[in-house]
Amino acid sequence: MFDLGVLLLLVSFIYLAFHFINKIKNKERKFSNKIYFSLLIGSLTLLFMFTPPDDVSQEQLKTATVENEELKTENTELHTKNKEISSQVEALKKTNDKLTTDIETLTAEKENNEKAMADMKNQSTNFETEKETLHKQISELEEKNKSLEEKISSLESQLASKAAPPATASTNNTTSSSSNTSSNTSSNSSGSSGTTNTSNETTSSGGTEYFQNCTELRKTYPAGVPSSHPAYQKKMDRDKDGWACE
Repeated sequence: MFDLGVLLLLVSFIYLAFHFINKIKNKERKFSNKIYFSLLIGSLTLLFMFTPPDDVSQEQLKTATVENEELKTENTELHTKNKEISSQVEALKKTNDKLTTDIETLTAEKENNEKAMADMKNQSTNFETEKETLHKQISELEEKNKSLEEKISSLESQLASKAAPPATASTNNTTSSSSNTSSNTSSNSSGSSGTTNTSNETTSSGGTEYFQNCTELRKTYPAGVPSSHPAYQKKMDRDKDGWACE
Protein backbone atom coordinates (compact mmCIF):
# COMPACT_ATOMS: atom_id res chain seq x y z
CA MET A 1 0.00 0.00 0.00
CA PHE A 2 2.91 2.36 0.62
CA ASP A 3 4.20 1.63 -2.90
CA LEU A 4 0.77 2.33 -4.34
CA GLY A 5 0.73 5.69 -2.59
CA VAL A 6 4.15 6.54 -4.12
CA LEU A 7 2.91 5.45 -7.54
CA LEU A 8 -0.21 7.62 -7.27
CA LEU A 9 1.95 10.57 -6.22
CA LEU A 10 4.18 10.07 -9.30
CA VAL A 11 1.11 9.81 -11.49
CA SER A 12 -0.24 13.06 -10.09
CA PHE A 13 3.09 14.80 -10.79
CA ILE A 14 3.25 13.30 -14.30
CA TYR A 15 -0.33 14.44 -14.96
CA LEU A 16 0.58 17.96 -13.83
CA ALA A 17 3.67 18.04 -16.06
CA PHE A 18 1.73 16.63 -19.01
CA HIS A 19 -0.94 19.30 -18.53
CA PHE A 20 1.64 22.13 -18.56
CA ILE A 21 3.25 20.74 -21.73
CA ASN A 22 -0.12 20.47 -23.48
CA LYS A 23 -1.05 23.92 -22.23
CA ILE A 24 1.95 25.37 -24.05
CA LYS A 25 0.94 23.67 -27.28
CA ASN A 26 -2.75 24.22 -26.86
CA LYS A 27 -3.78 27.03 -24.63
CA GLU A 28 -7.45 26.11 -24.77
CA ARG A 29 -6.87 22.78 -23.08
CA LYS A 30 -8.33 22.78 -19.53
CA PHE A 31 -6.78 21.38 -16.36
CA SER A 32 -8.87 18.66 -14.56
CA ASN A 33 -8.80 19.47 -10.87
CA LYS A 34 -10.76 16.38 -9.90
CA ILE A 35 -8.30 13.99 -11.41
CA TYR A 36 -5.25 15.78 -10.08
CA PHE A 37 -6.47 16.37 -6.53
CA SER A 38 -7.93 12.87 -6.31
CA LEU A 39 -4.57 11.37 -7.26
CA LEU A 40 -2.68 13.72 -4.92
CA ILE A 41 -4.94 13.26 -1.89
CA GLY A 42 -5.12 9.48 -2.38
CA SER A 43 -1.34 9.17 -2.68
CA LEU A 44 -0.70 11.34 0.40
CA THR A 45 -3.27 9.38 2.43
CA LEU A 46 -1.68 6.06 1.51
CA LEU A 47 1.80 7.42 2.22
CA PHE A 48 0.73 8.78 5.60
CA MET A 49 -1.14 5.69 6.67
CA PHE A 50 1.35 3.09 5.50
CA THR A 51 4.65 4.83 6.14
CA PRO A 52 6.99 2.20 7.65
CA PRO A 53 8.25 3.13 11.18
CA ASP A 54 11.87 3.88 11.79
CA ASP A 55 14.21 1.76 13.98
CA VAL A 56 13.52 3.75 17.14
CA SER A 57 9.79 3.23 16.81
CA GLN A 58 10.28 -0.49 16.22
CA GLU A 59 12.42 -0.78 19.33
CA GLN A 60 9.84 1.14 21.35
CA LEU A 61 7.15 -1.12 19.95
CA LYS A 62 9.10 -4.22 20.90
CA THR A 63 9.77 -2.79 24.36
CA ALA A 64 6.10 -1.90 24.78
CA THR A 65 5.13 -5.41 23.61
CA VAL A 66 7.50 -7.02 26.10
CA GLU A 67 6.23 -4.76 28.87
CA ASN A 68 2.69 -5.58 27.89
CA GLU A 69 3.45 -9.30 28.12
CA GLU A 70 5.11 -8.77 31.49
CA LEU A 71 2.11 -6.78 32.67
CA LYS A 72 -0.19 -9.57 31.51
CA THR A 73 1.92 -12.10 33.39
CA GLU A 74 1.94 -9.92 36.51
CA ASN A 75 -1.80 -9.42 36.16
CA THR A 76 -2.31 -13.18 36.00
CA GLU A 77 -0.08 -13.67 39.04
CA LEU A 78 -1.95 -10.93 40.88
CA HIS A 79 -5.26 -12.61 40.08
CA THR A 80 -3.88 -15.89 41.41
CA LYS A 81 -2.59 -14.20 44.56
CA ASN A 82 -5.92 -12.42 44.93
CA LYS A 83 -7.69 -15.78 44.87
CA GLU A 84 -5.25 -17.17 47.44
CA ILE A 85 -5.71 -14.12 49.65
CA SER A 86 -9.48 -14.44 49.31
CA SER A 87 -9.23 -18.08 50.42
CA GLN A 88 -7.05 -17.06 53.37
CA VAL A 89 -9.50 -14.31 54.27
CA GLU A 90 -12.36 -16.82 54.29
CA ALA A 91 -10.31 -19.20 56.46
CA LEU A 92 -9.45 -16.32 58.81
CA LYS A 93 -13.12 -15.37 59.02
CA LYS A 94 -14.02 -18.94 59.99
CA THR A 95 -11.20 -18.98 62.55
CA ASN A 96 -12.38 -15.64 63.90
CA ASP A 97 -15.94 -16.93 64.24
CA LYS A 98 -14.64 -20.01 66.07
CA LEU A 99 -12.49 -17.89 68.36
CA THR A 100 -15.46 -15.63 69.06
CA THR A 101 -17.54 -18.67 70.01
CA ASP A 102 -14.72 -19.98 72.22
CA ILE A 103 -14.39 -16.58 73.89
CA GLU A 104 -18.12 -16.50 74.61
CA THR A 105 -17.94 -20.04 76.04
CA LEU A 106 -14.93 -19.16 78.20
CA THR A 107 -16.64 -15.99 79.37
CA ALA A 108 -19.69 -17.99 80.43
CA GLU A 109 -17.46 -20.52 82.21
CA LYS A 110 -15.60 -17.68 83.91
CA GLU A 111 -18.87 -16.20 85.17
CA ASN A 112 -19.96 -19.62 86.44
CA ASN A 113 -16.60 -20.10 88.18
CA GLU A 114 -16.86 -16.66 89.76
CA LYS A 115 -20.34 -17.52 91.03
CA ALA A 116 -19.04 -20.84 92.38
CA MET A 117 -16.15 -19.04 94.07
CA ALA A 118 -18.56 -16.55 95.63
CA ASP A 119 -20.73 -19.43 96.87
CA MET A 120 -17.67 -21.18 98.27
CA LYS A 121 -16.63 -17.99 100.05
CA ASN A 122 -20.11 -17.68 101.54
CA GLN A 123 -20.00 -21.33 102.61
CA SER A 124 -16.54 -20.79 104.09
CA THR A 125 -17.83 -17.80 106.02
CA ASN A 126 -20.77 -19.84 107.26
CA PHE A 127 -18.43 -22.67 108.23
CA GLU A 128 -16.22 -20.26 110.15
CA THR A 129 -19.25 -18.88 111.94
CA GLU A 130 -20.46 -22.39 112.77
CA LYS A 131 -16.94 -23.31 113.87
CA GLU A 132 -16.82 -20.36 116.26
CA THR A 133 -20.26 -21.27 117.56
CA LEU A 134 -19.17 -24.87 118.10
CA HIS A 135 -16.01 -23.71 119.87
CA LYS A 136 -18.15 -21.60 122.16
CA GLN A 137 -20.47 -24.53 122.78
CA ILE A 138 -17.48 -26.80 123.46
CA SER A 139 -16.08 -24.26 125.89
CA GLU A 140 -19.44 -24.02 127.65
CA LEU A 141 -19.69 -27.83 127.76
CA GLU A 142 -16.17 -28.09 129.15
CA GLU A 143 -17.05 -25.58 131.83
CA LYS A 144 -20.22 -27.52 132.61
CA ASN A 145 -18.19 -30.74 132.64
CA LYS A 146 -15.74 -29.19 135.09
CA SER A 147 -18.56 -28.00 137.29
CA LEU A 148 -20.16 -31.46 137.16
CA GLU A 149 -16.83 -33.09 138.02
CA GLU A 150 -16.51 -30.73 140.95
CA LYS A 151 -20.02 -31.61 142.06
CA ILE A 152 -19.26 -35.32 141.66
CA SER A 153 -16.09 -34.92 143.69
CA SER A 154 -17.99 -33.08 146.39
CA LEU A 155 -20.70 -35.74 146.36
CA GLU A 156 -18.10 -38.50 146.56
CA SER A 157 -16.45 -36.78 149.52
CA GLN A 158 -19.86 -36.36 151.14
CA LEU A 159 -20.70 -40.02 150.50
CA ALA A 160 -17.32 -41.10 151.84
CA SER A 161 -17.85 -38.98 154.96
CA LYS A 162 -21.34 -40.44 155.39
CA ALA A 163 -20.08 -43.99 154.84
CA ALA A 164 -17.32 -43.81 157.50
CA PRO A 165 -19.49 -43.46 160.70
CA PRO A 166 -21.56 -46.60 160.08
CA ALA A 167 -18.39 -48.64 159.64
CA THR A 168 -16.96 -47.21 162.91
CA ALA A 169 -20.22 -47.78 164.72
CA SER A 170 -20.37 -51.39 163.59
CA THR A 171 -16.81 -51.91 164.74
CA ASN A 172 -17.60 -50.33 168.07
CA ASN A 173 -20.70 -52.48 168.36
CA THR A 174 -18.65 -55.59 167.68
CA THR A 175 -16.05 -54.61 170.27
CA SER A 176 -18.63 -53.76 172.87
CA SER A 177 -20.53 -56.96 172.24
CA SER A 178 -17.38 -59.07 172.58
CA SER A 179 -16.35 -57.33 175.82
CA ASN A 180 -19.80 -57.66 177.36
CA THR A 181 -20.30 -61.36 176.48
CA SER A 182 -19.48 -62.73 179.92
CA SER A 183 -21.42 -60.09 181.84
CA ASN A 184 -24.73 -60.04 180.03
CA THR A 185 -25.99 -63.16 178.22
CA SER A 186 -29.35 -61.62 177.37
CA SER A 187 -27.57 -58.64 175.72
CA ASN A 188 -25.43 -61.02 173.68
CA SER A 189 -28.45 -62.92 172.47
CA SER A 190 -30.23 -59.71 171.48
CA GLY A 191 -27.01 -58.40 169.90
CA SER A 192 -26.53 -61.64 167.96
CA SER A 193 -30.12 -61.51 166.72
CA GLY A 194 -29.57 -57.86 165.68
CA THR A 195 -26.39 -58.85 163.86
CA THR A 196 -28.22 -61.64 162.09
CA ASN A 197 -30.88 -59.23 160.93
CA THR A 198 -28.39 -56.67 159.67
CA SER A 199 -26.32 -59.31 157.89
CA ASN A 200 -29.18 -59.71 155.47
CA GLU A 201 -28.71 -56.11 154.51
CA THR A 202 -25.03 -55.29 155.13
CA THR A 203 -21.88 -56.83 156.55
CA SER A 204 -18.84 -54.75 157.44
CA SER A 205 -15.41 -56.03 158.34
CA GLY A 206 -12.00 -54.51 158.00
CA GLY A 207 -13.35 -51.13 156.67
CA THR A 208 -15.54 -52.65 153.87
CA GLU A 209 -19.31 -52.86 153.45
CA TYR A 210 -21.20 -55.64 151.70
CA PHE A 211 -24.64 -55.46 150.10
CA GLN A 212 -26.29 -58.36 148.35
CA ASN A 213 -27.68 -56.22 145.51
CA CYS A 214 -28.24 -52.63 144.35
CA THR A 215 -31.68 -52.51 145.96
CA GLU A 216 -30.18 -52.99 149.41
CA LEU A 217 -27.26 -50.61 148.60
CA ARG A 218 -29.60 -47.84 147.43
CA LYS A 219 -31.47 -47.99 150.75
CA THR A 220 -28.27 -46.71 152.36
CA TYR A 221 -26.75 -44.85 149.37
CA PRO A 222 -29.52 -43.72 147.00
CA ALA A 223 -27.05 -42.22 144.46
CA GLY A 224 -24.84 -45.35 144.33
CA VAL A 225 -21.18 -45.52 145.32
CA PRO A 226 -17.90 -44.85 143.47
CA SER A 227 -15.10 -47.39 143.03
CA SER A 228 -13.22 -45.82 145.95
CA HIS A 229 -16.11 -46.47 148.37
CA PRO A 230 -15.91 -49.49 150.75
CA ALA A 231 -19.33 -50.73 149.52
CA TYR A 232 -18.31 -50.77 145.80
CA GLN A 233 -18.54 -54.13 144.01
CA LYS A 234 -17.70 -54.80 140.35
CA LYS A 235 -20.78 -56.94 139.81
CA MET A 236 -22.96 -53.89 140.65
CA ASP A 237 -21.07 -51.68 138.10
CA ARG A 238 -22.74 -52.94 134.93
CA ASP A 239 -21.53 -50.15 132.60
CA LYS A 240 -17.98 -50.30 134.02
CA ASP A 241 -17.81 -46.55 134.59
CA GLY A 242 -16.40 -46.78 138.14
CA TRP A 243 -19.77 -46.12 139.79
CA ALA A 244 -21.98 -48.88 141.19
CA CYS A 245 -25.78 -48.75 141.37
CA GLU A 246 -26.00 -45.19 140.02
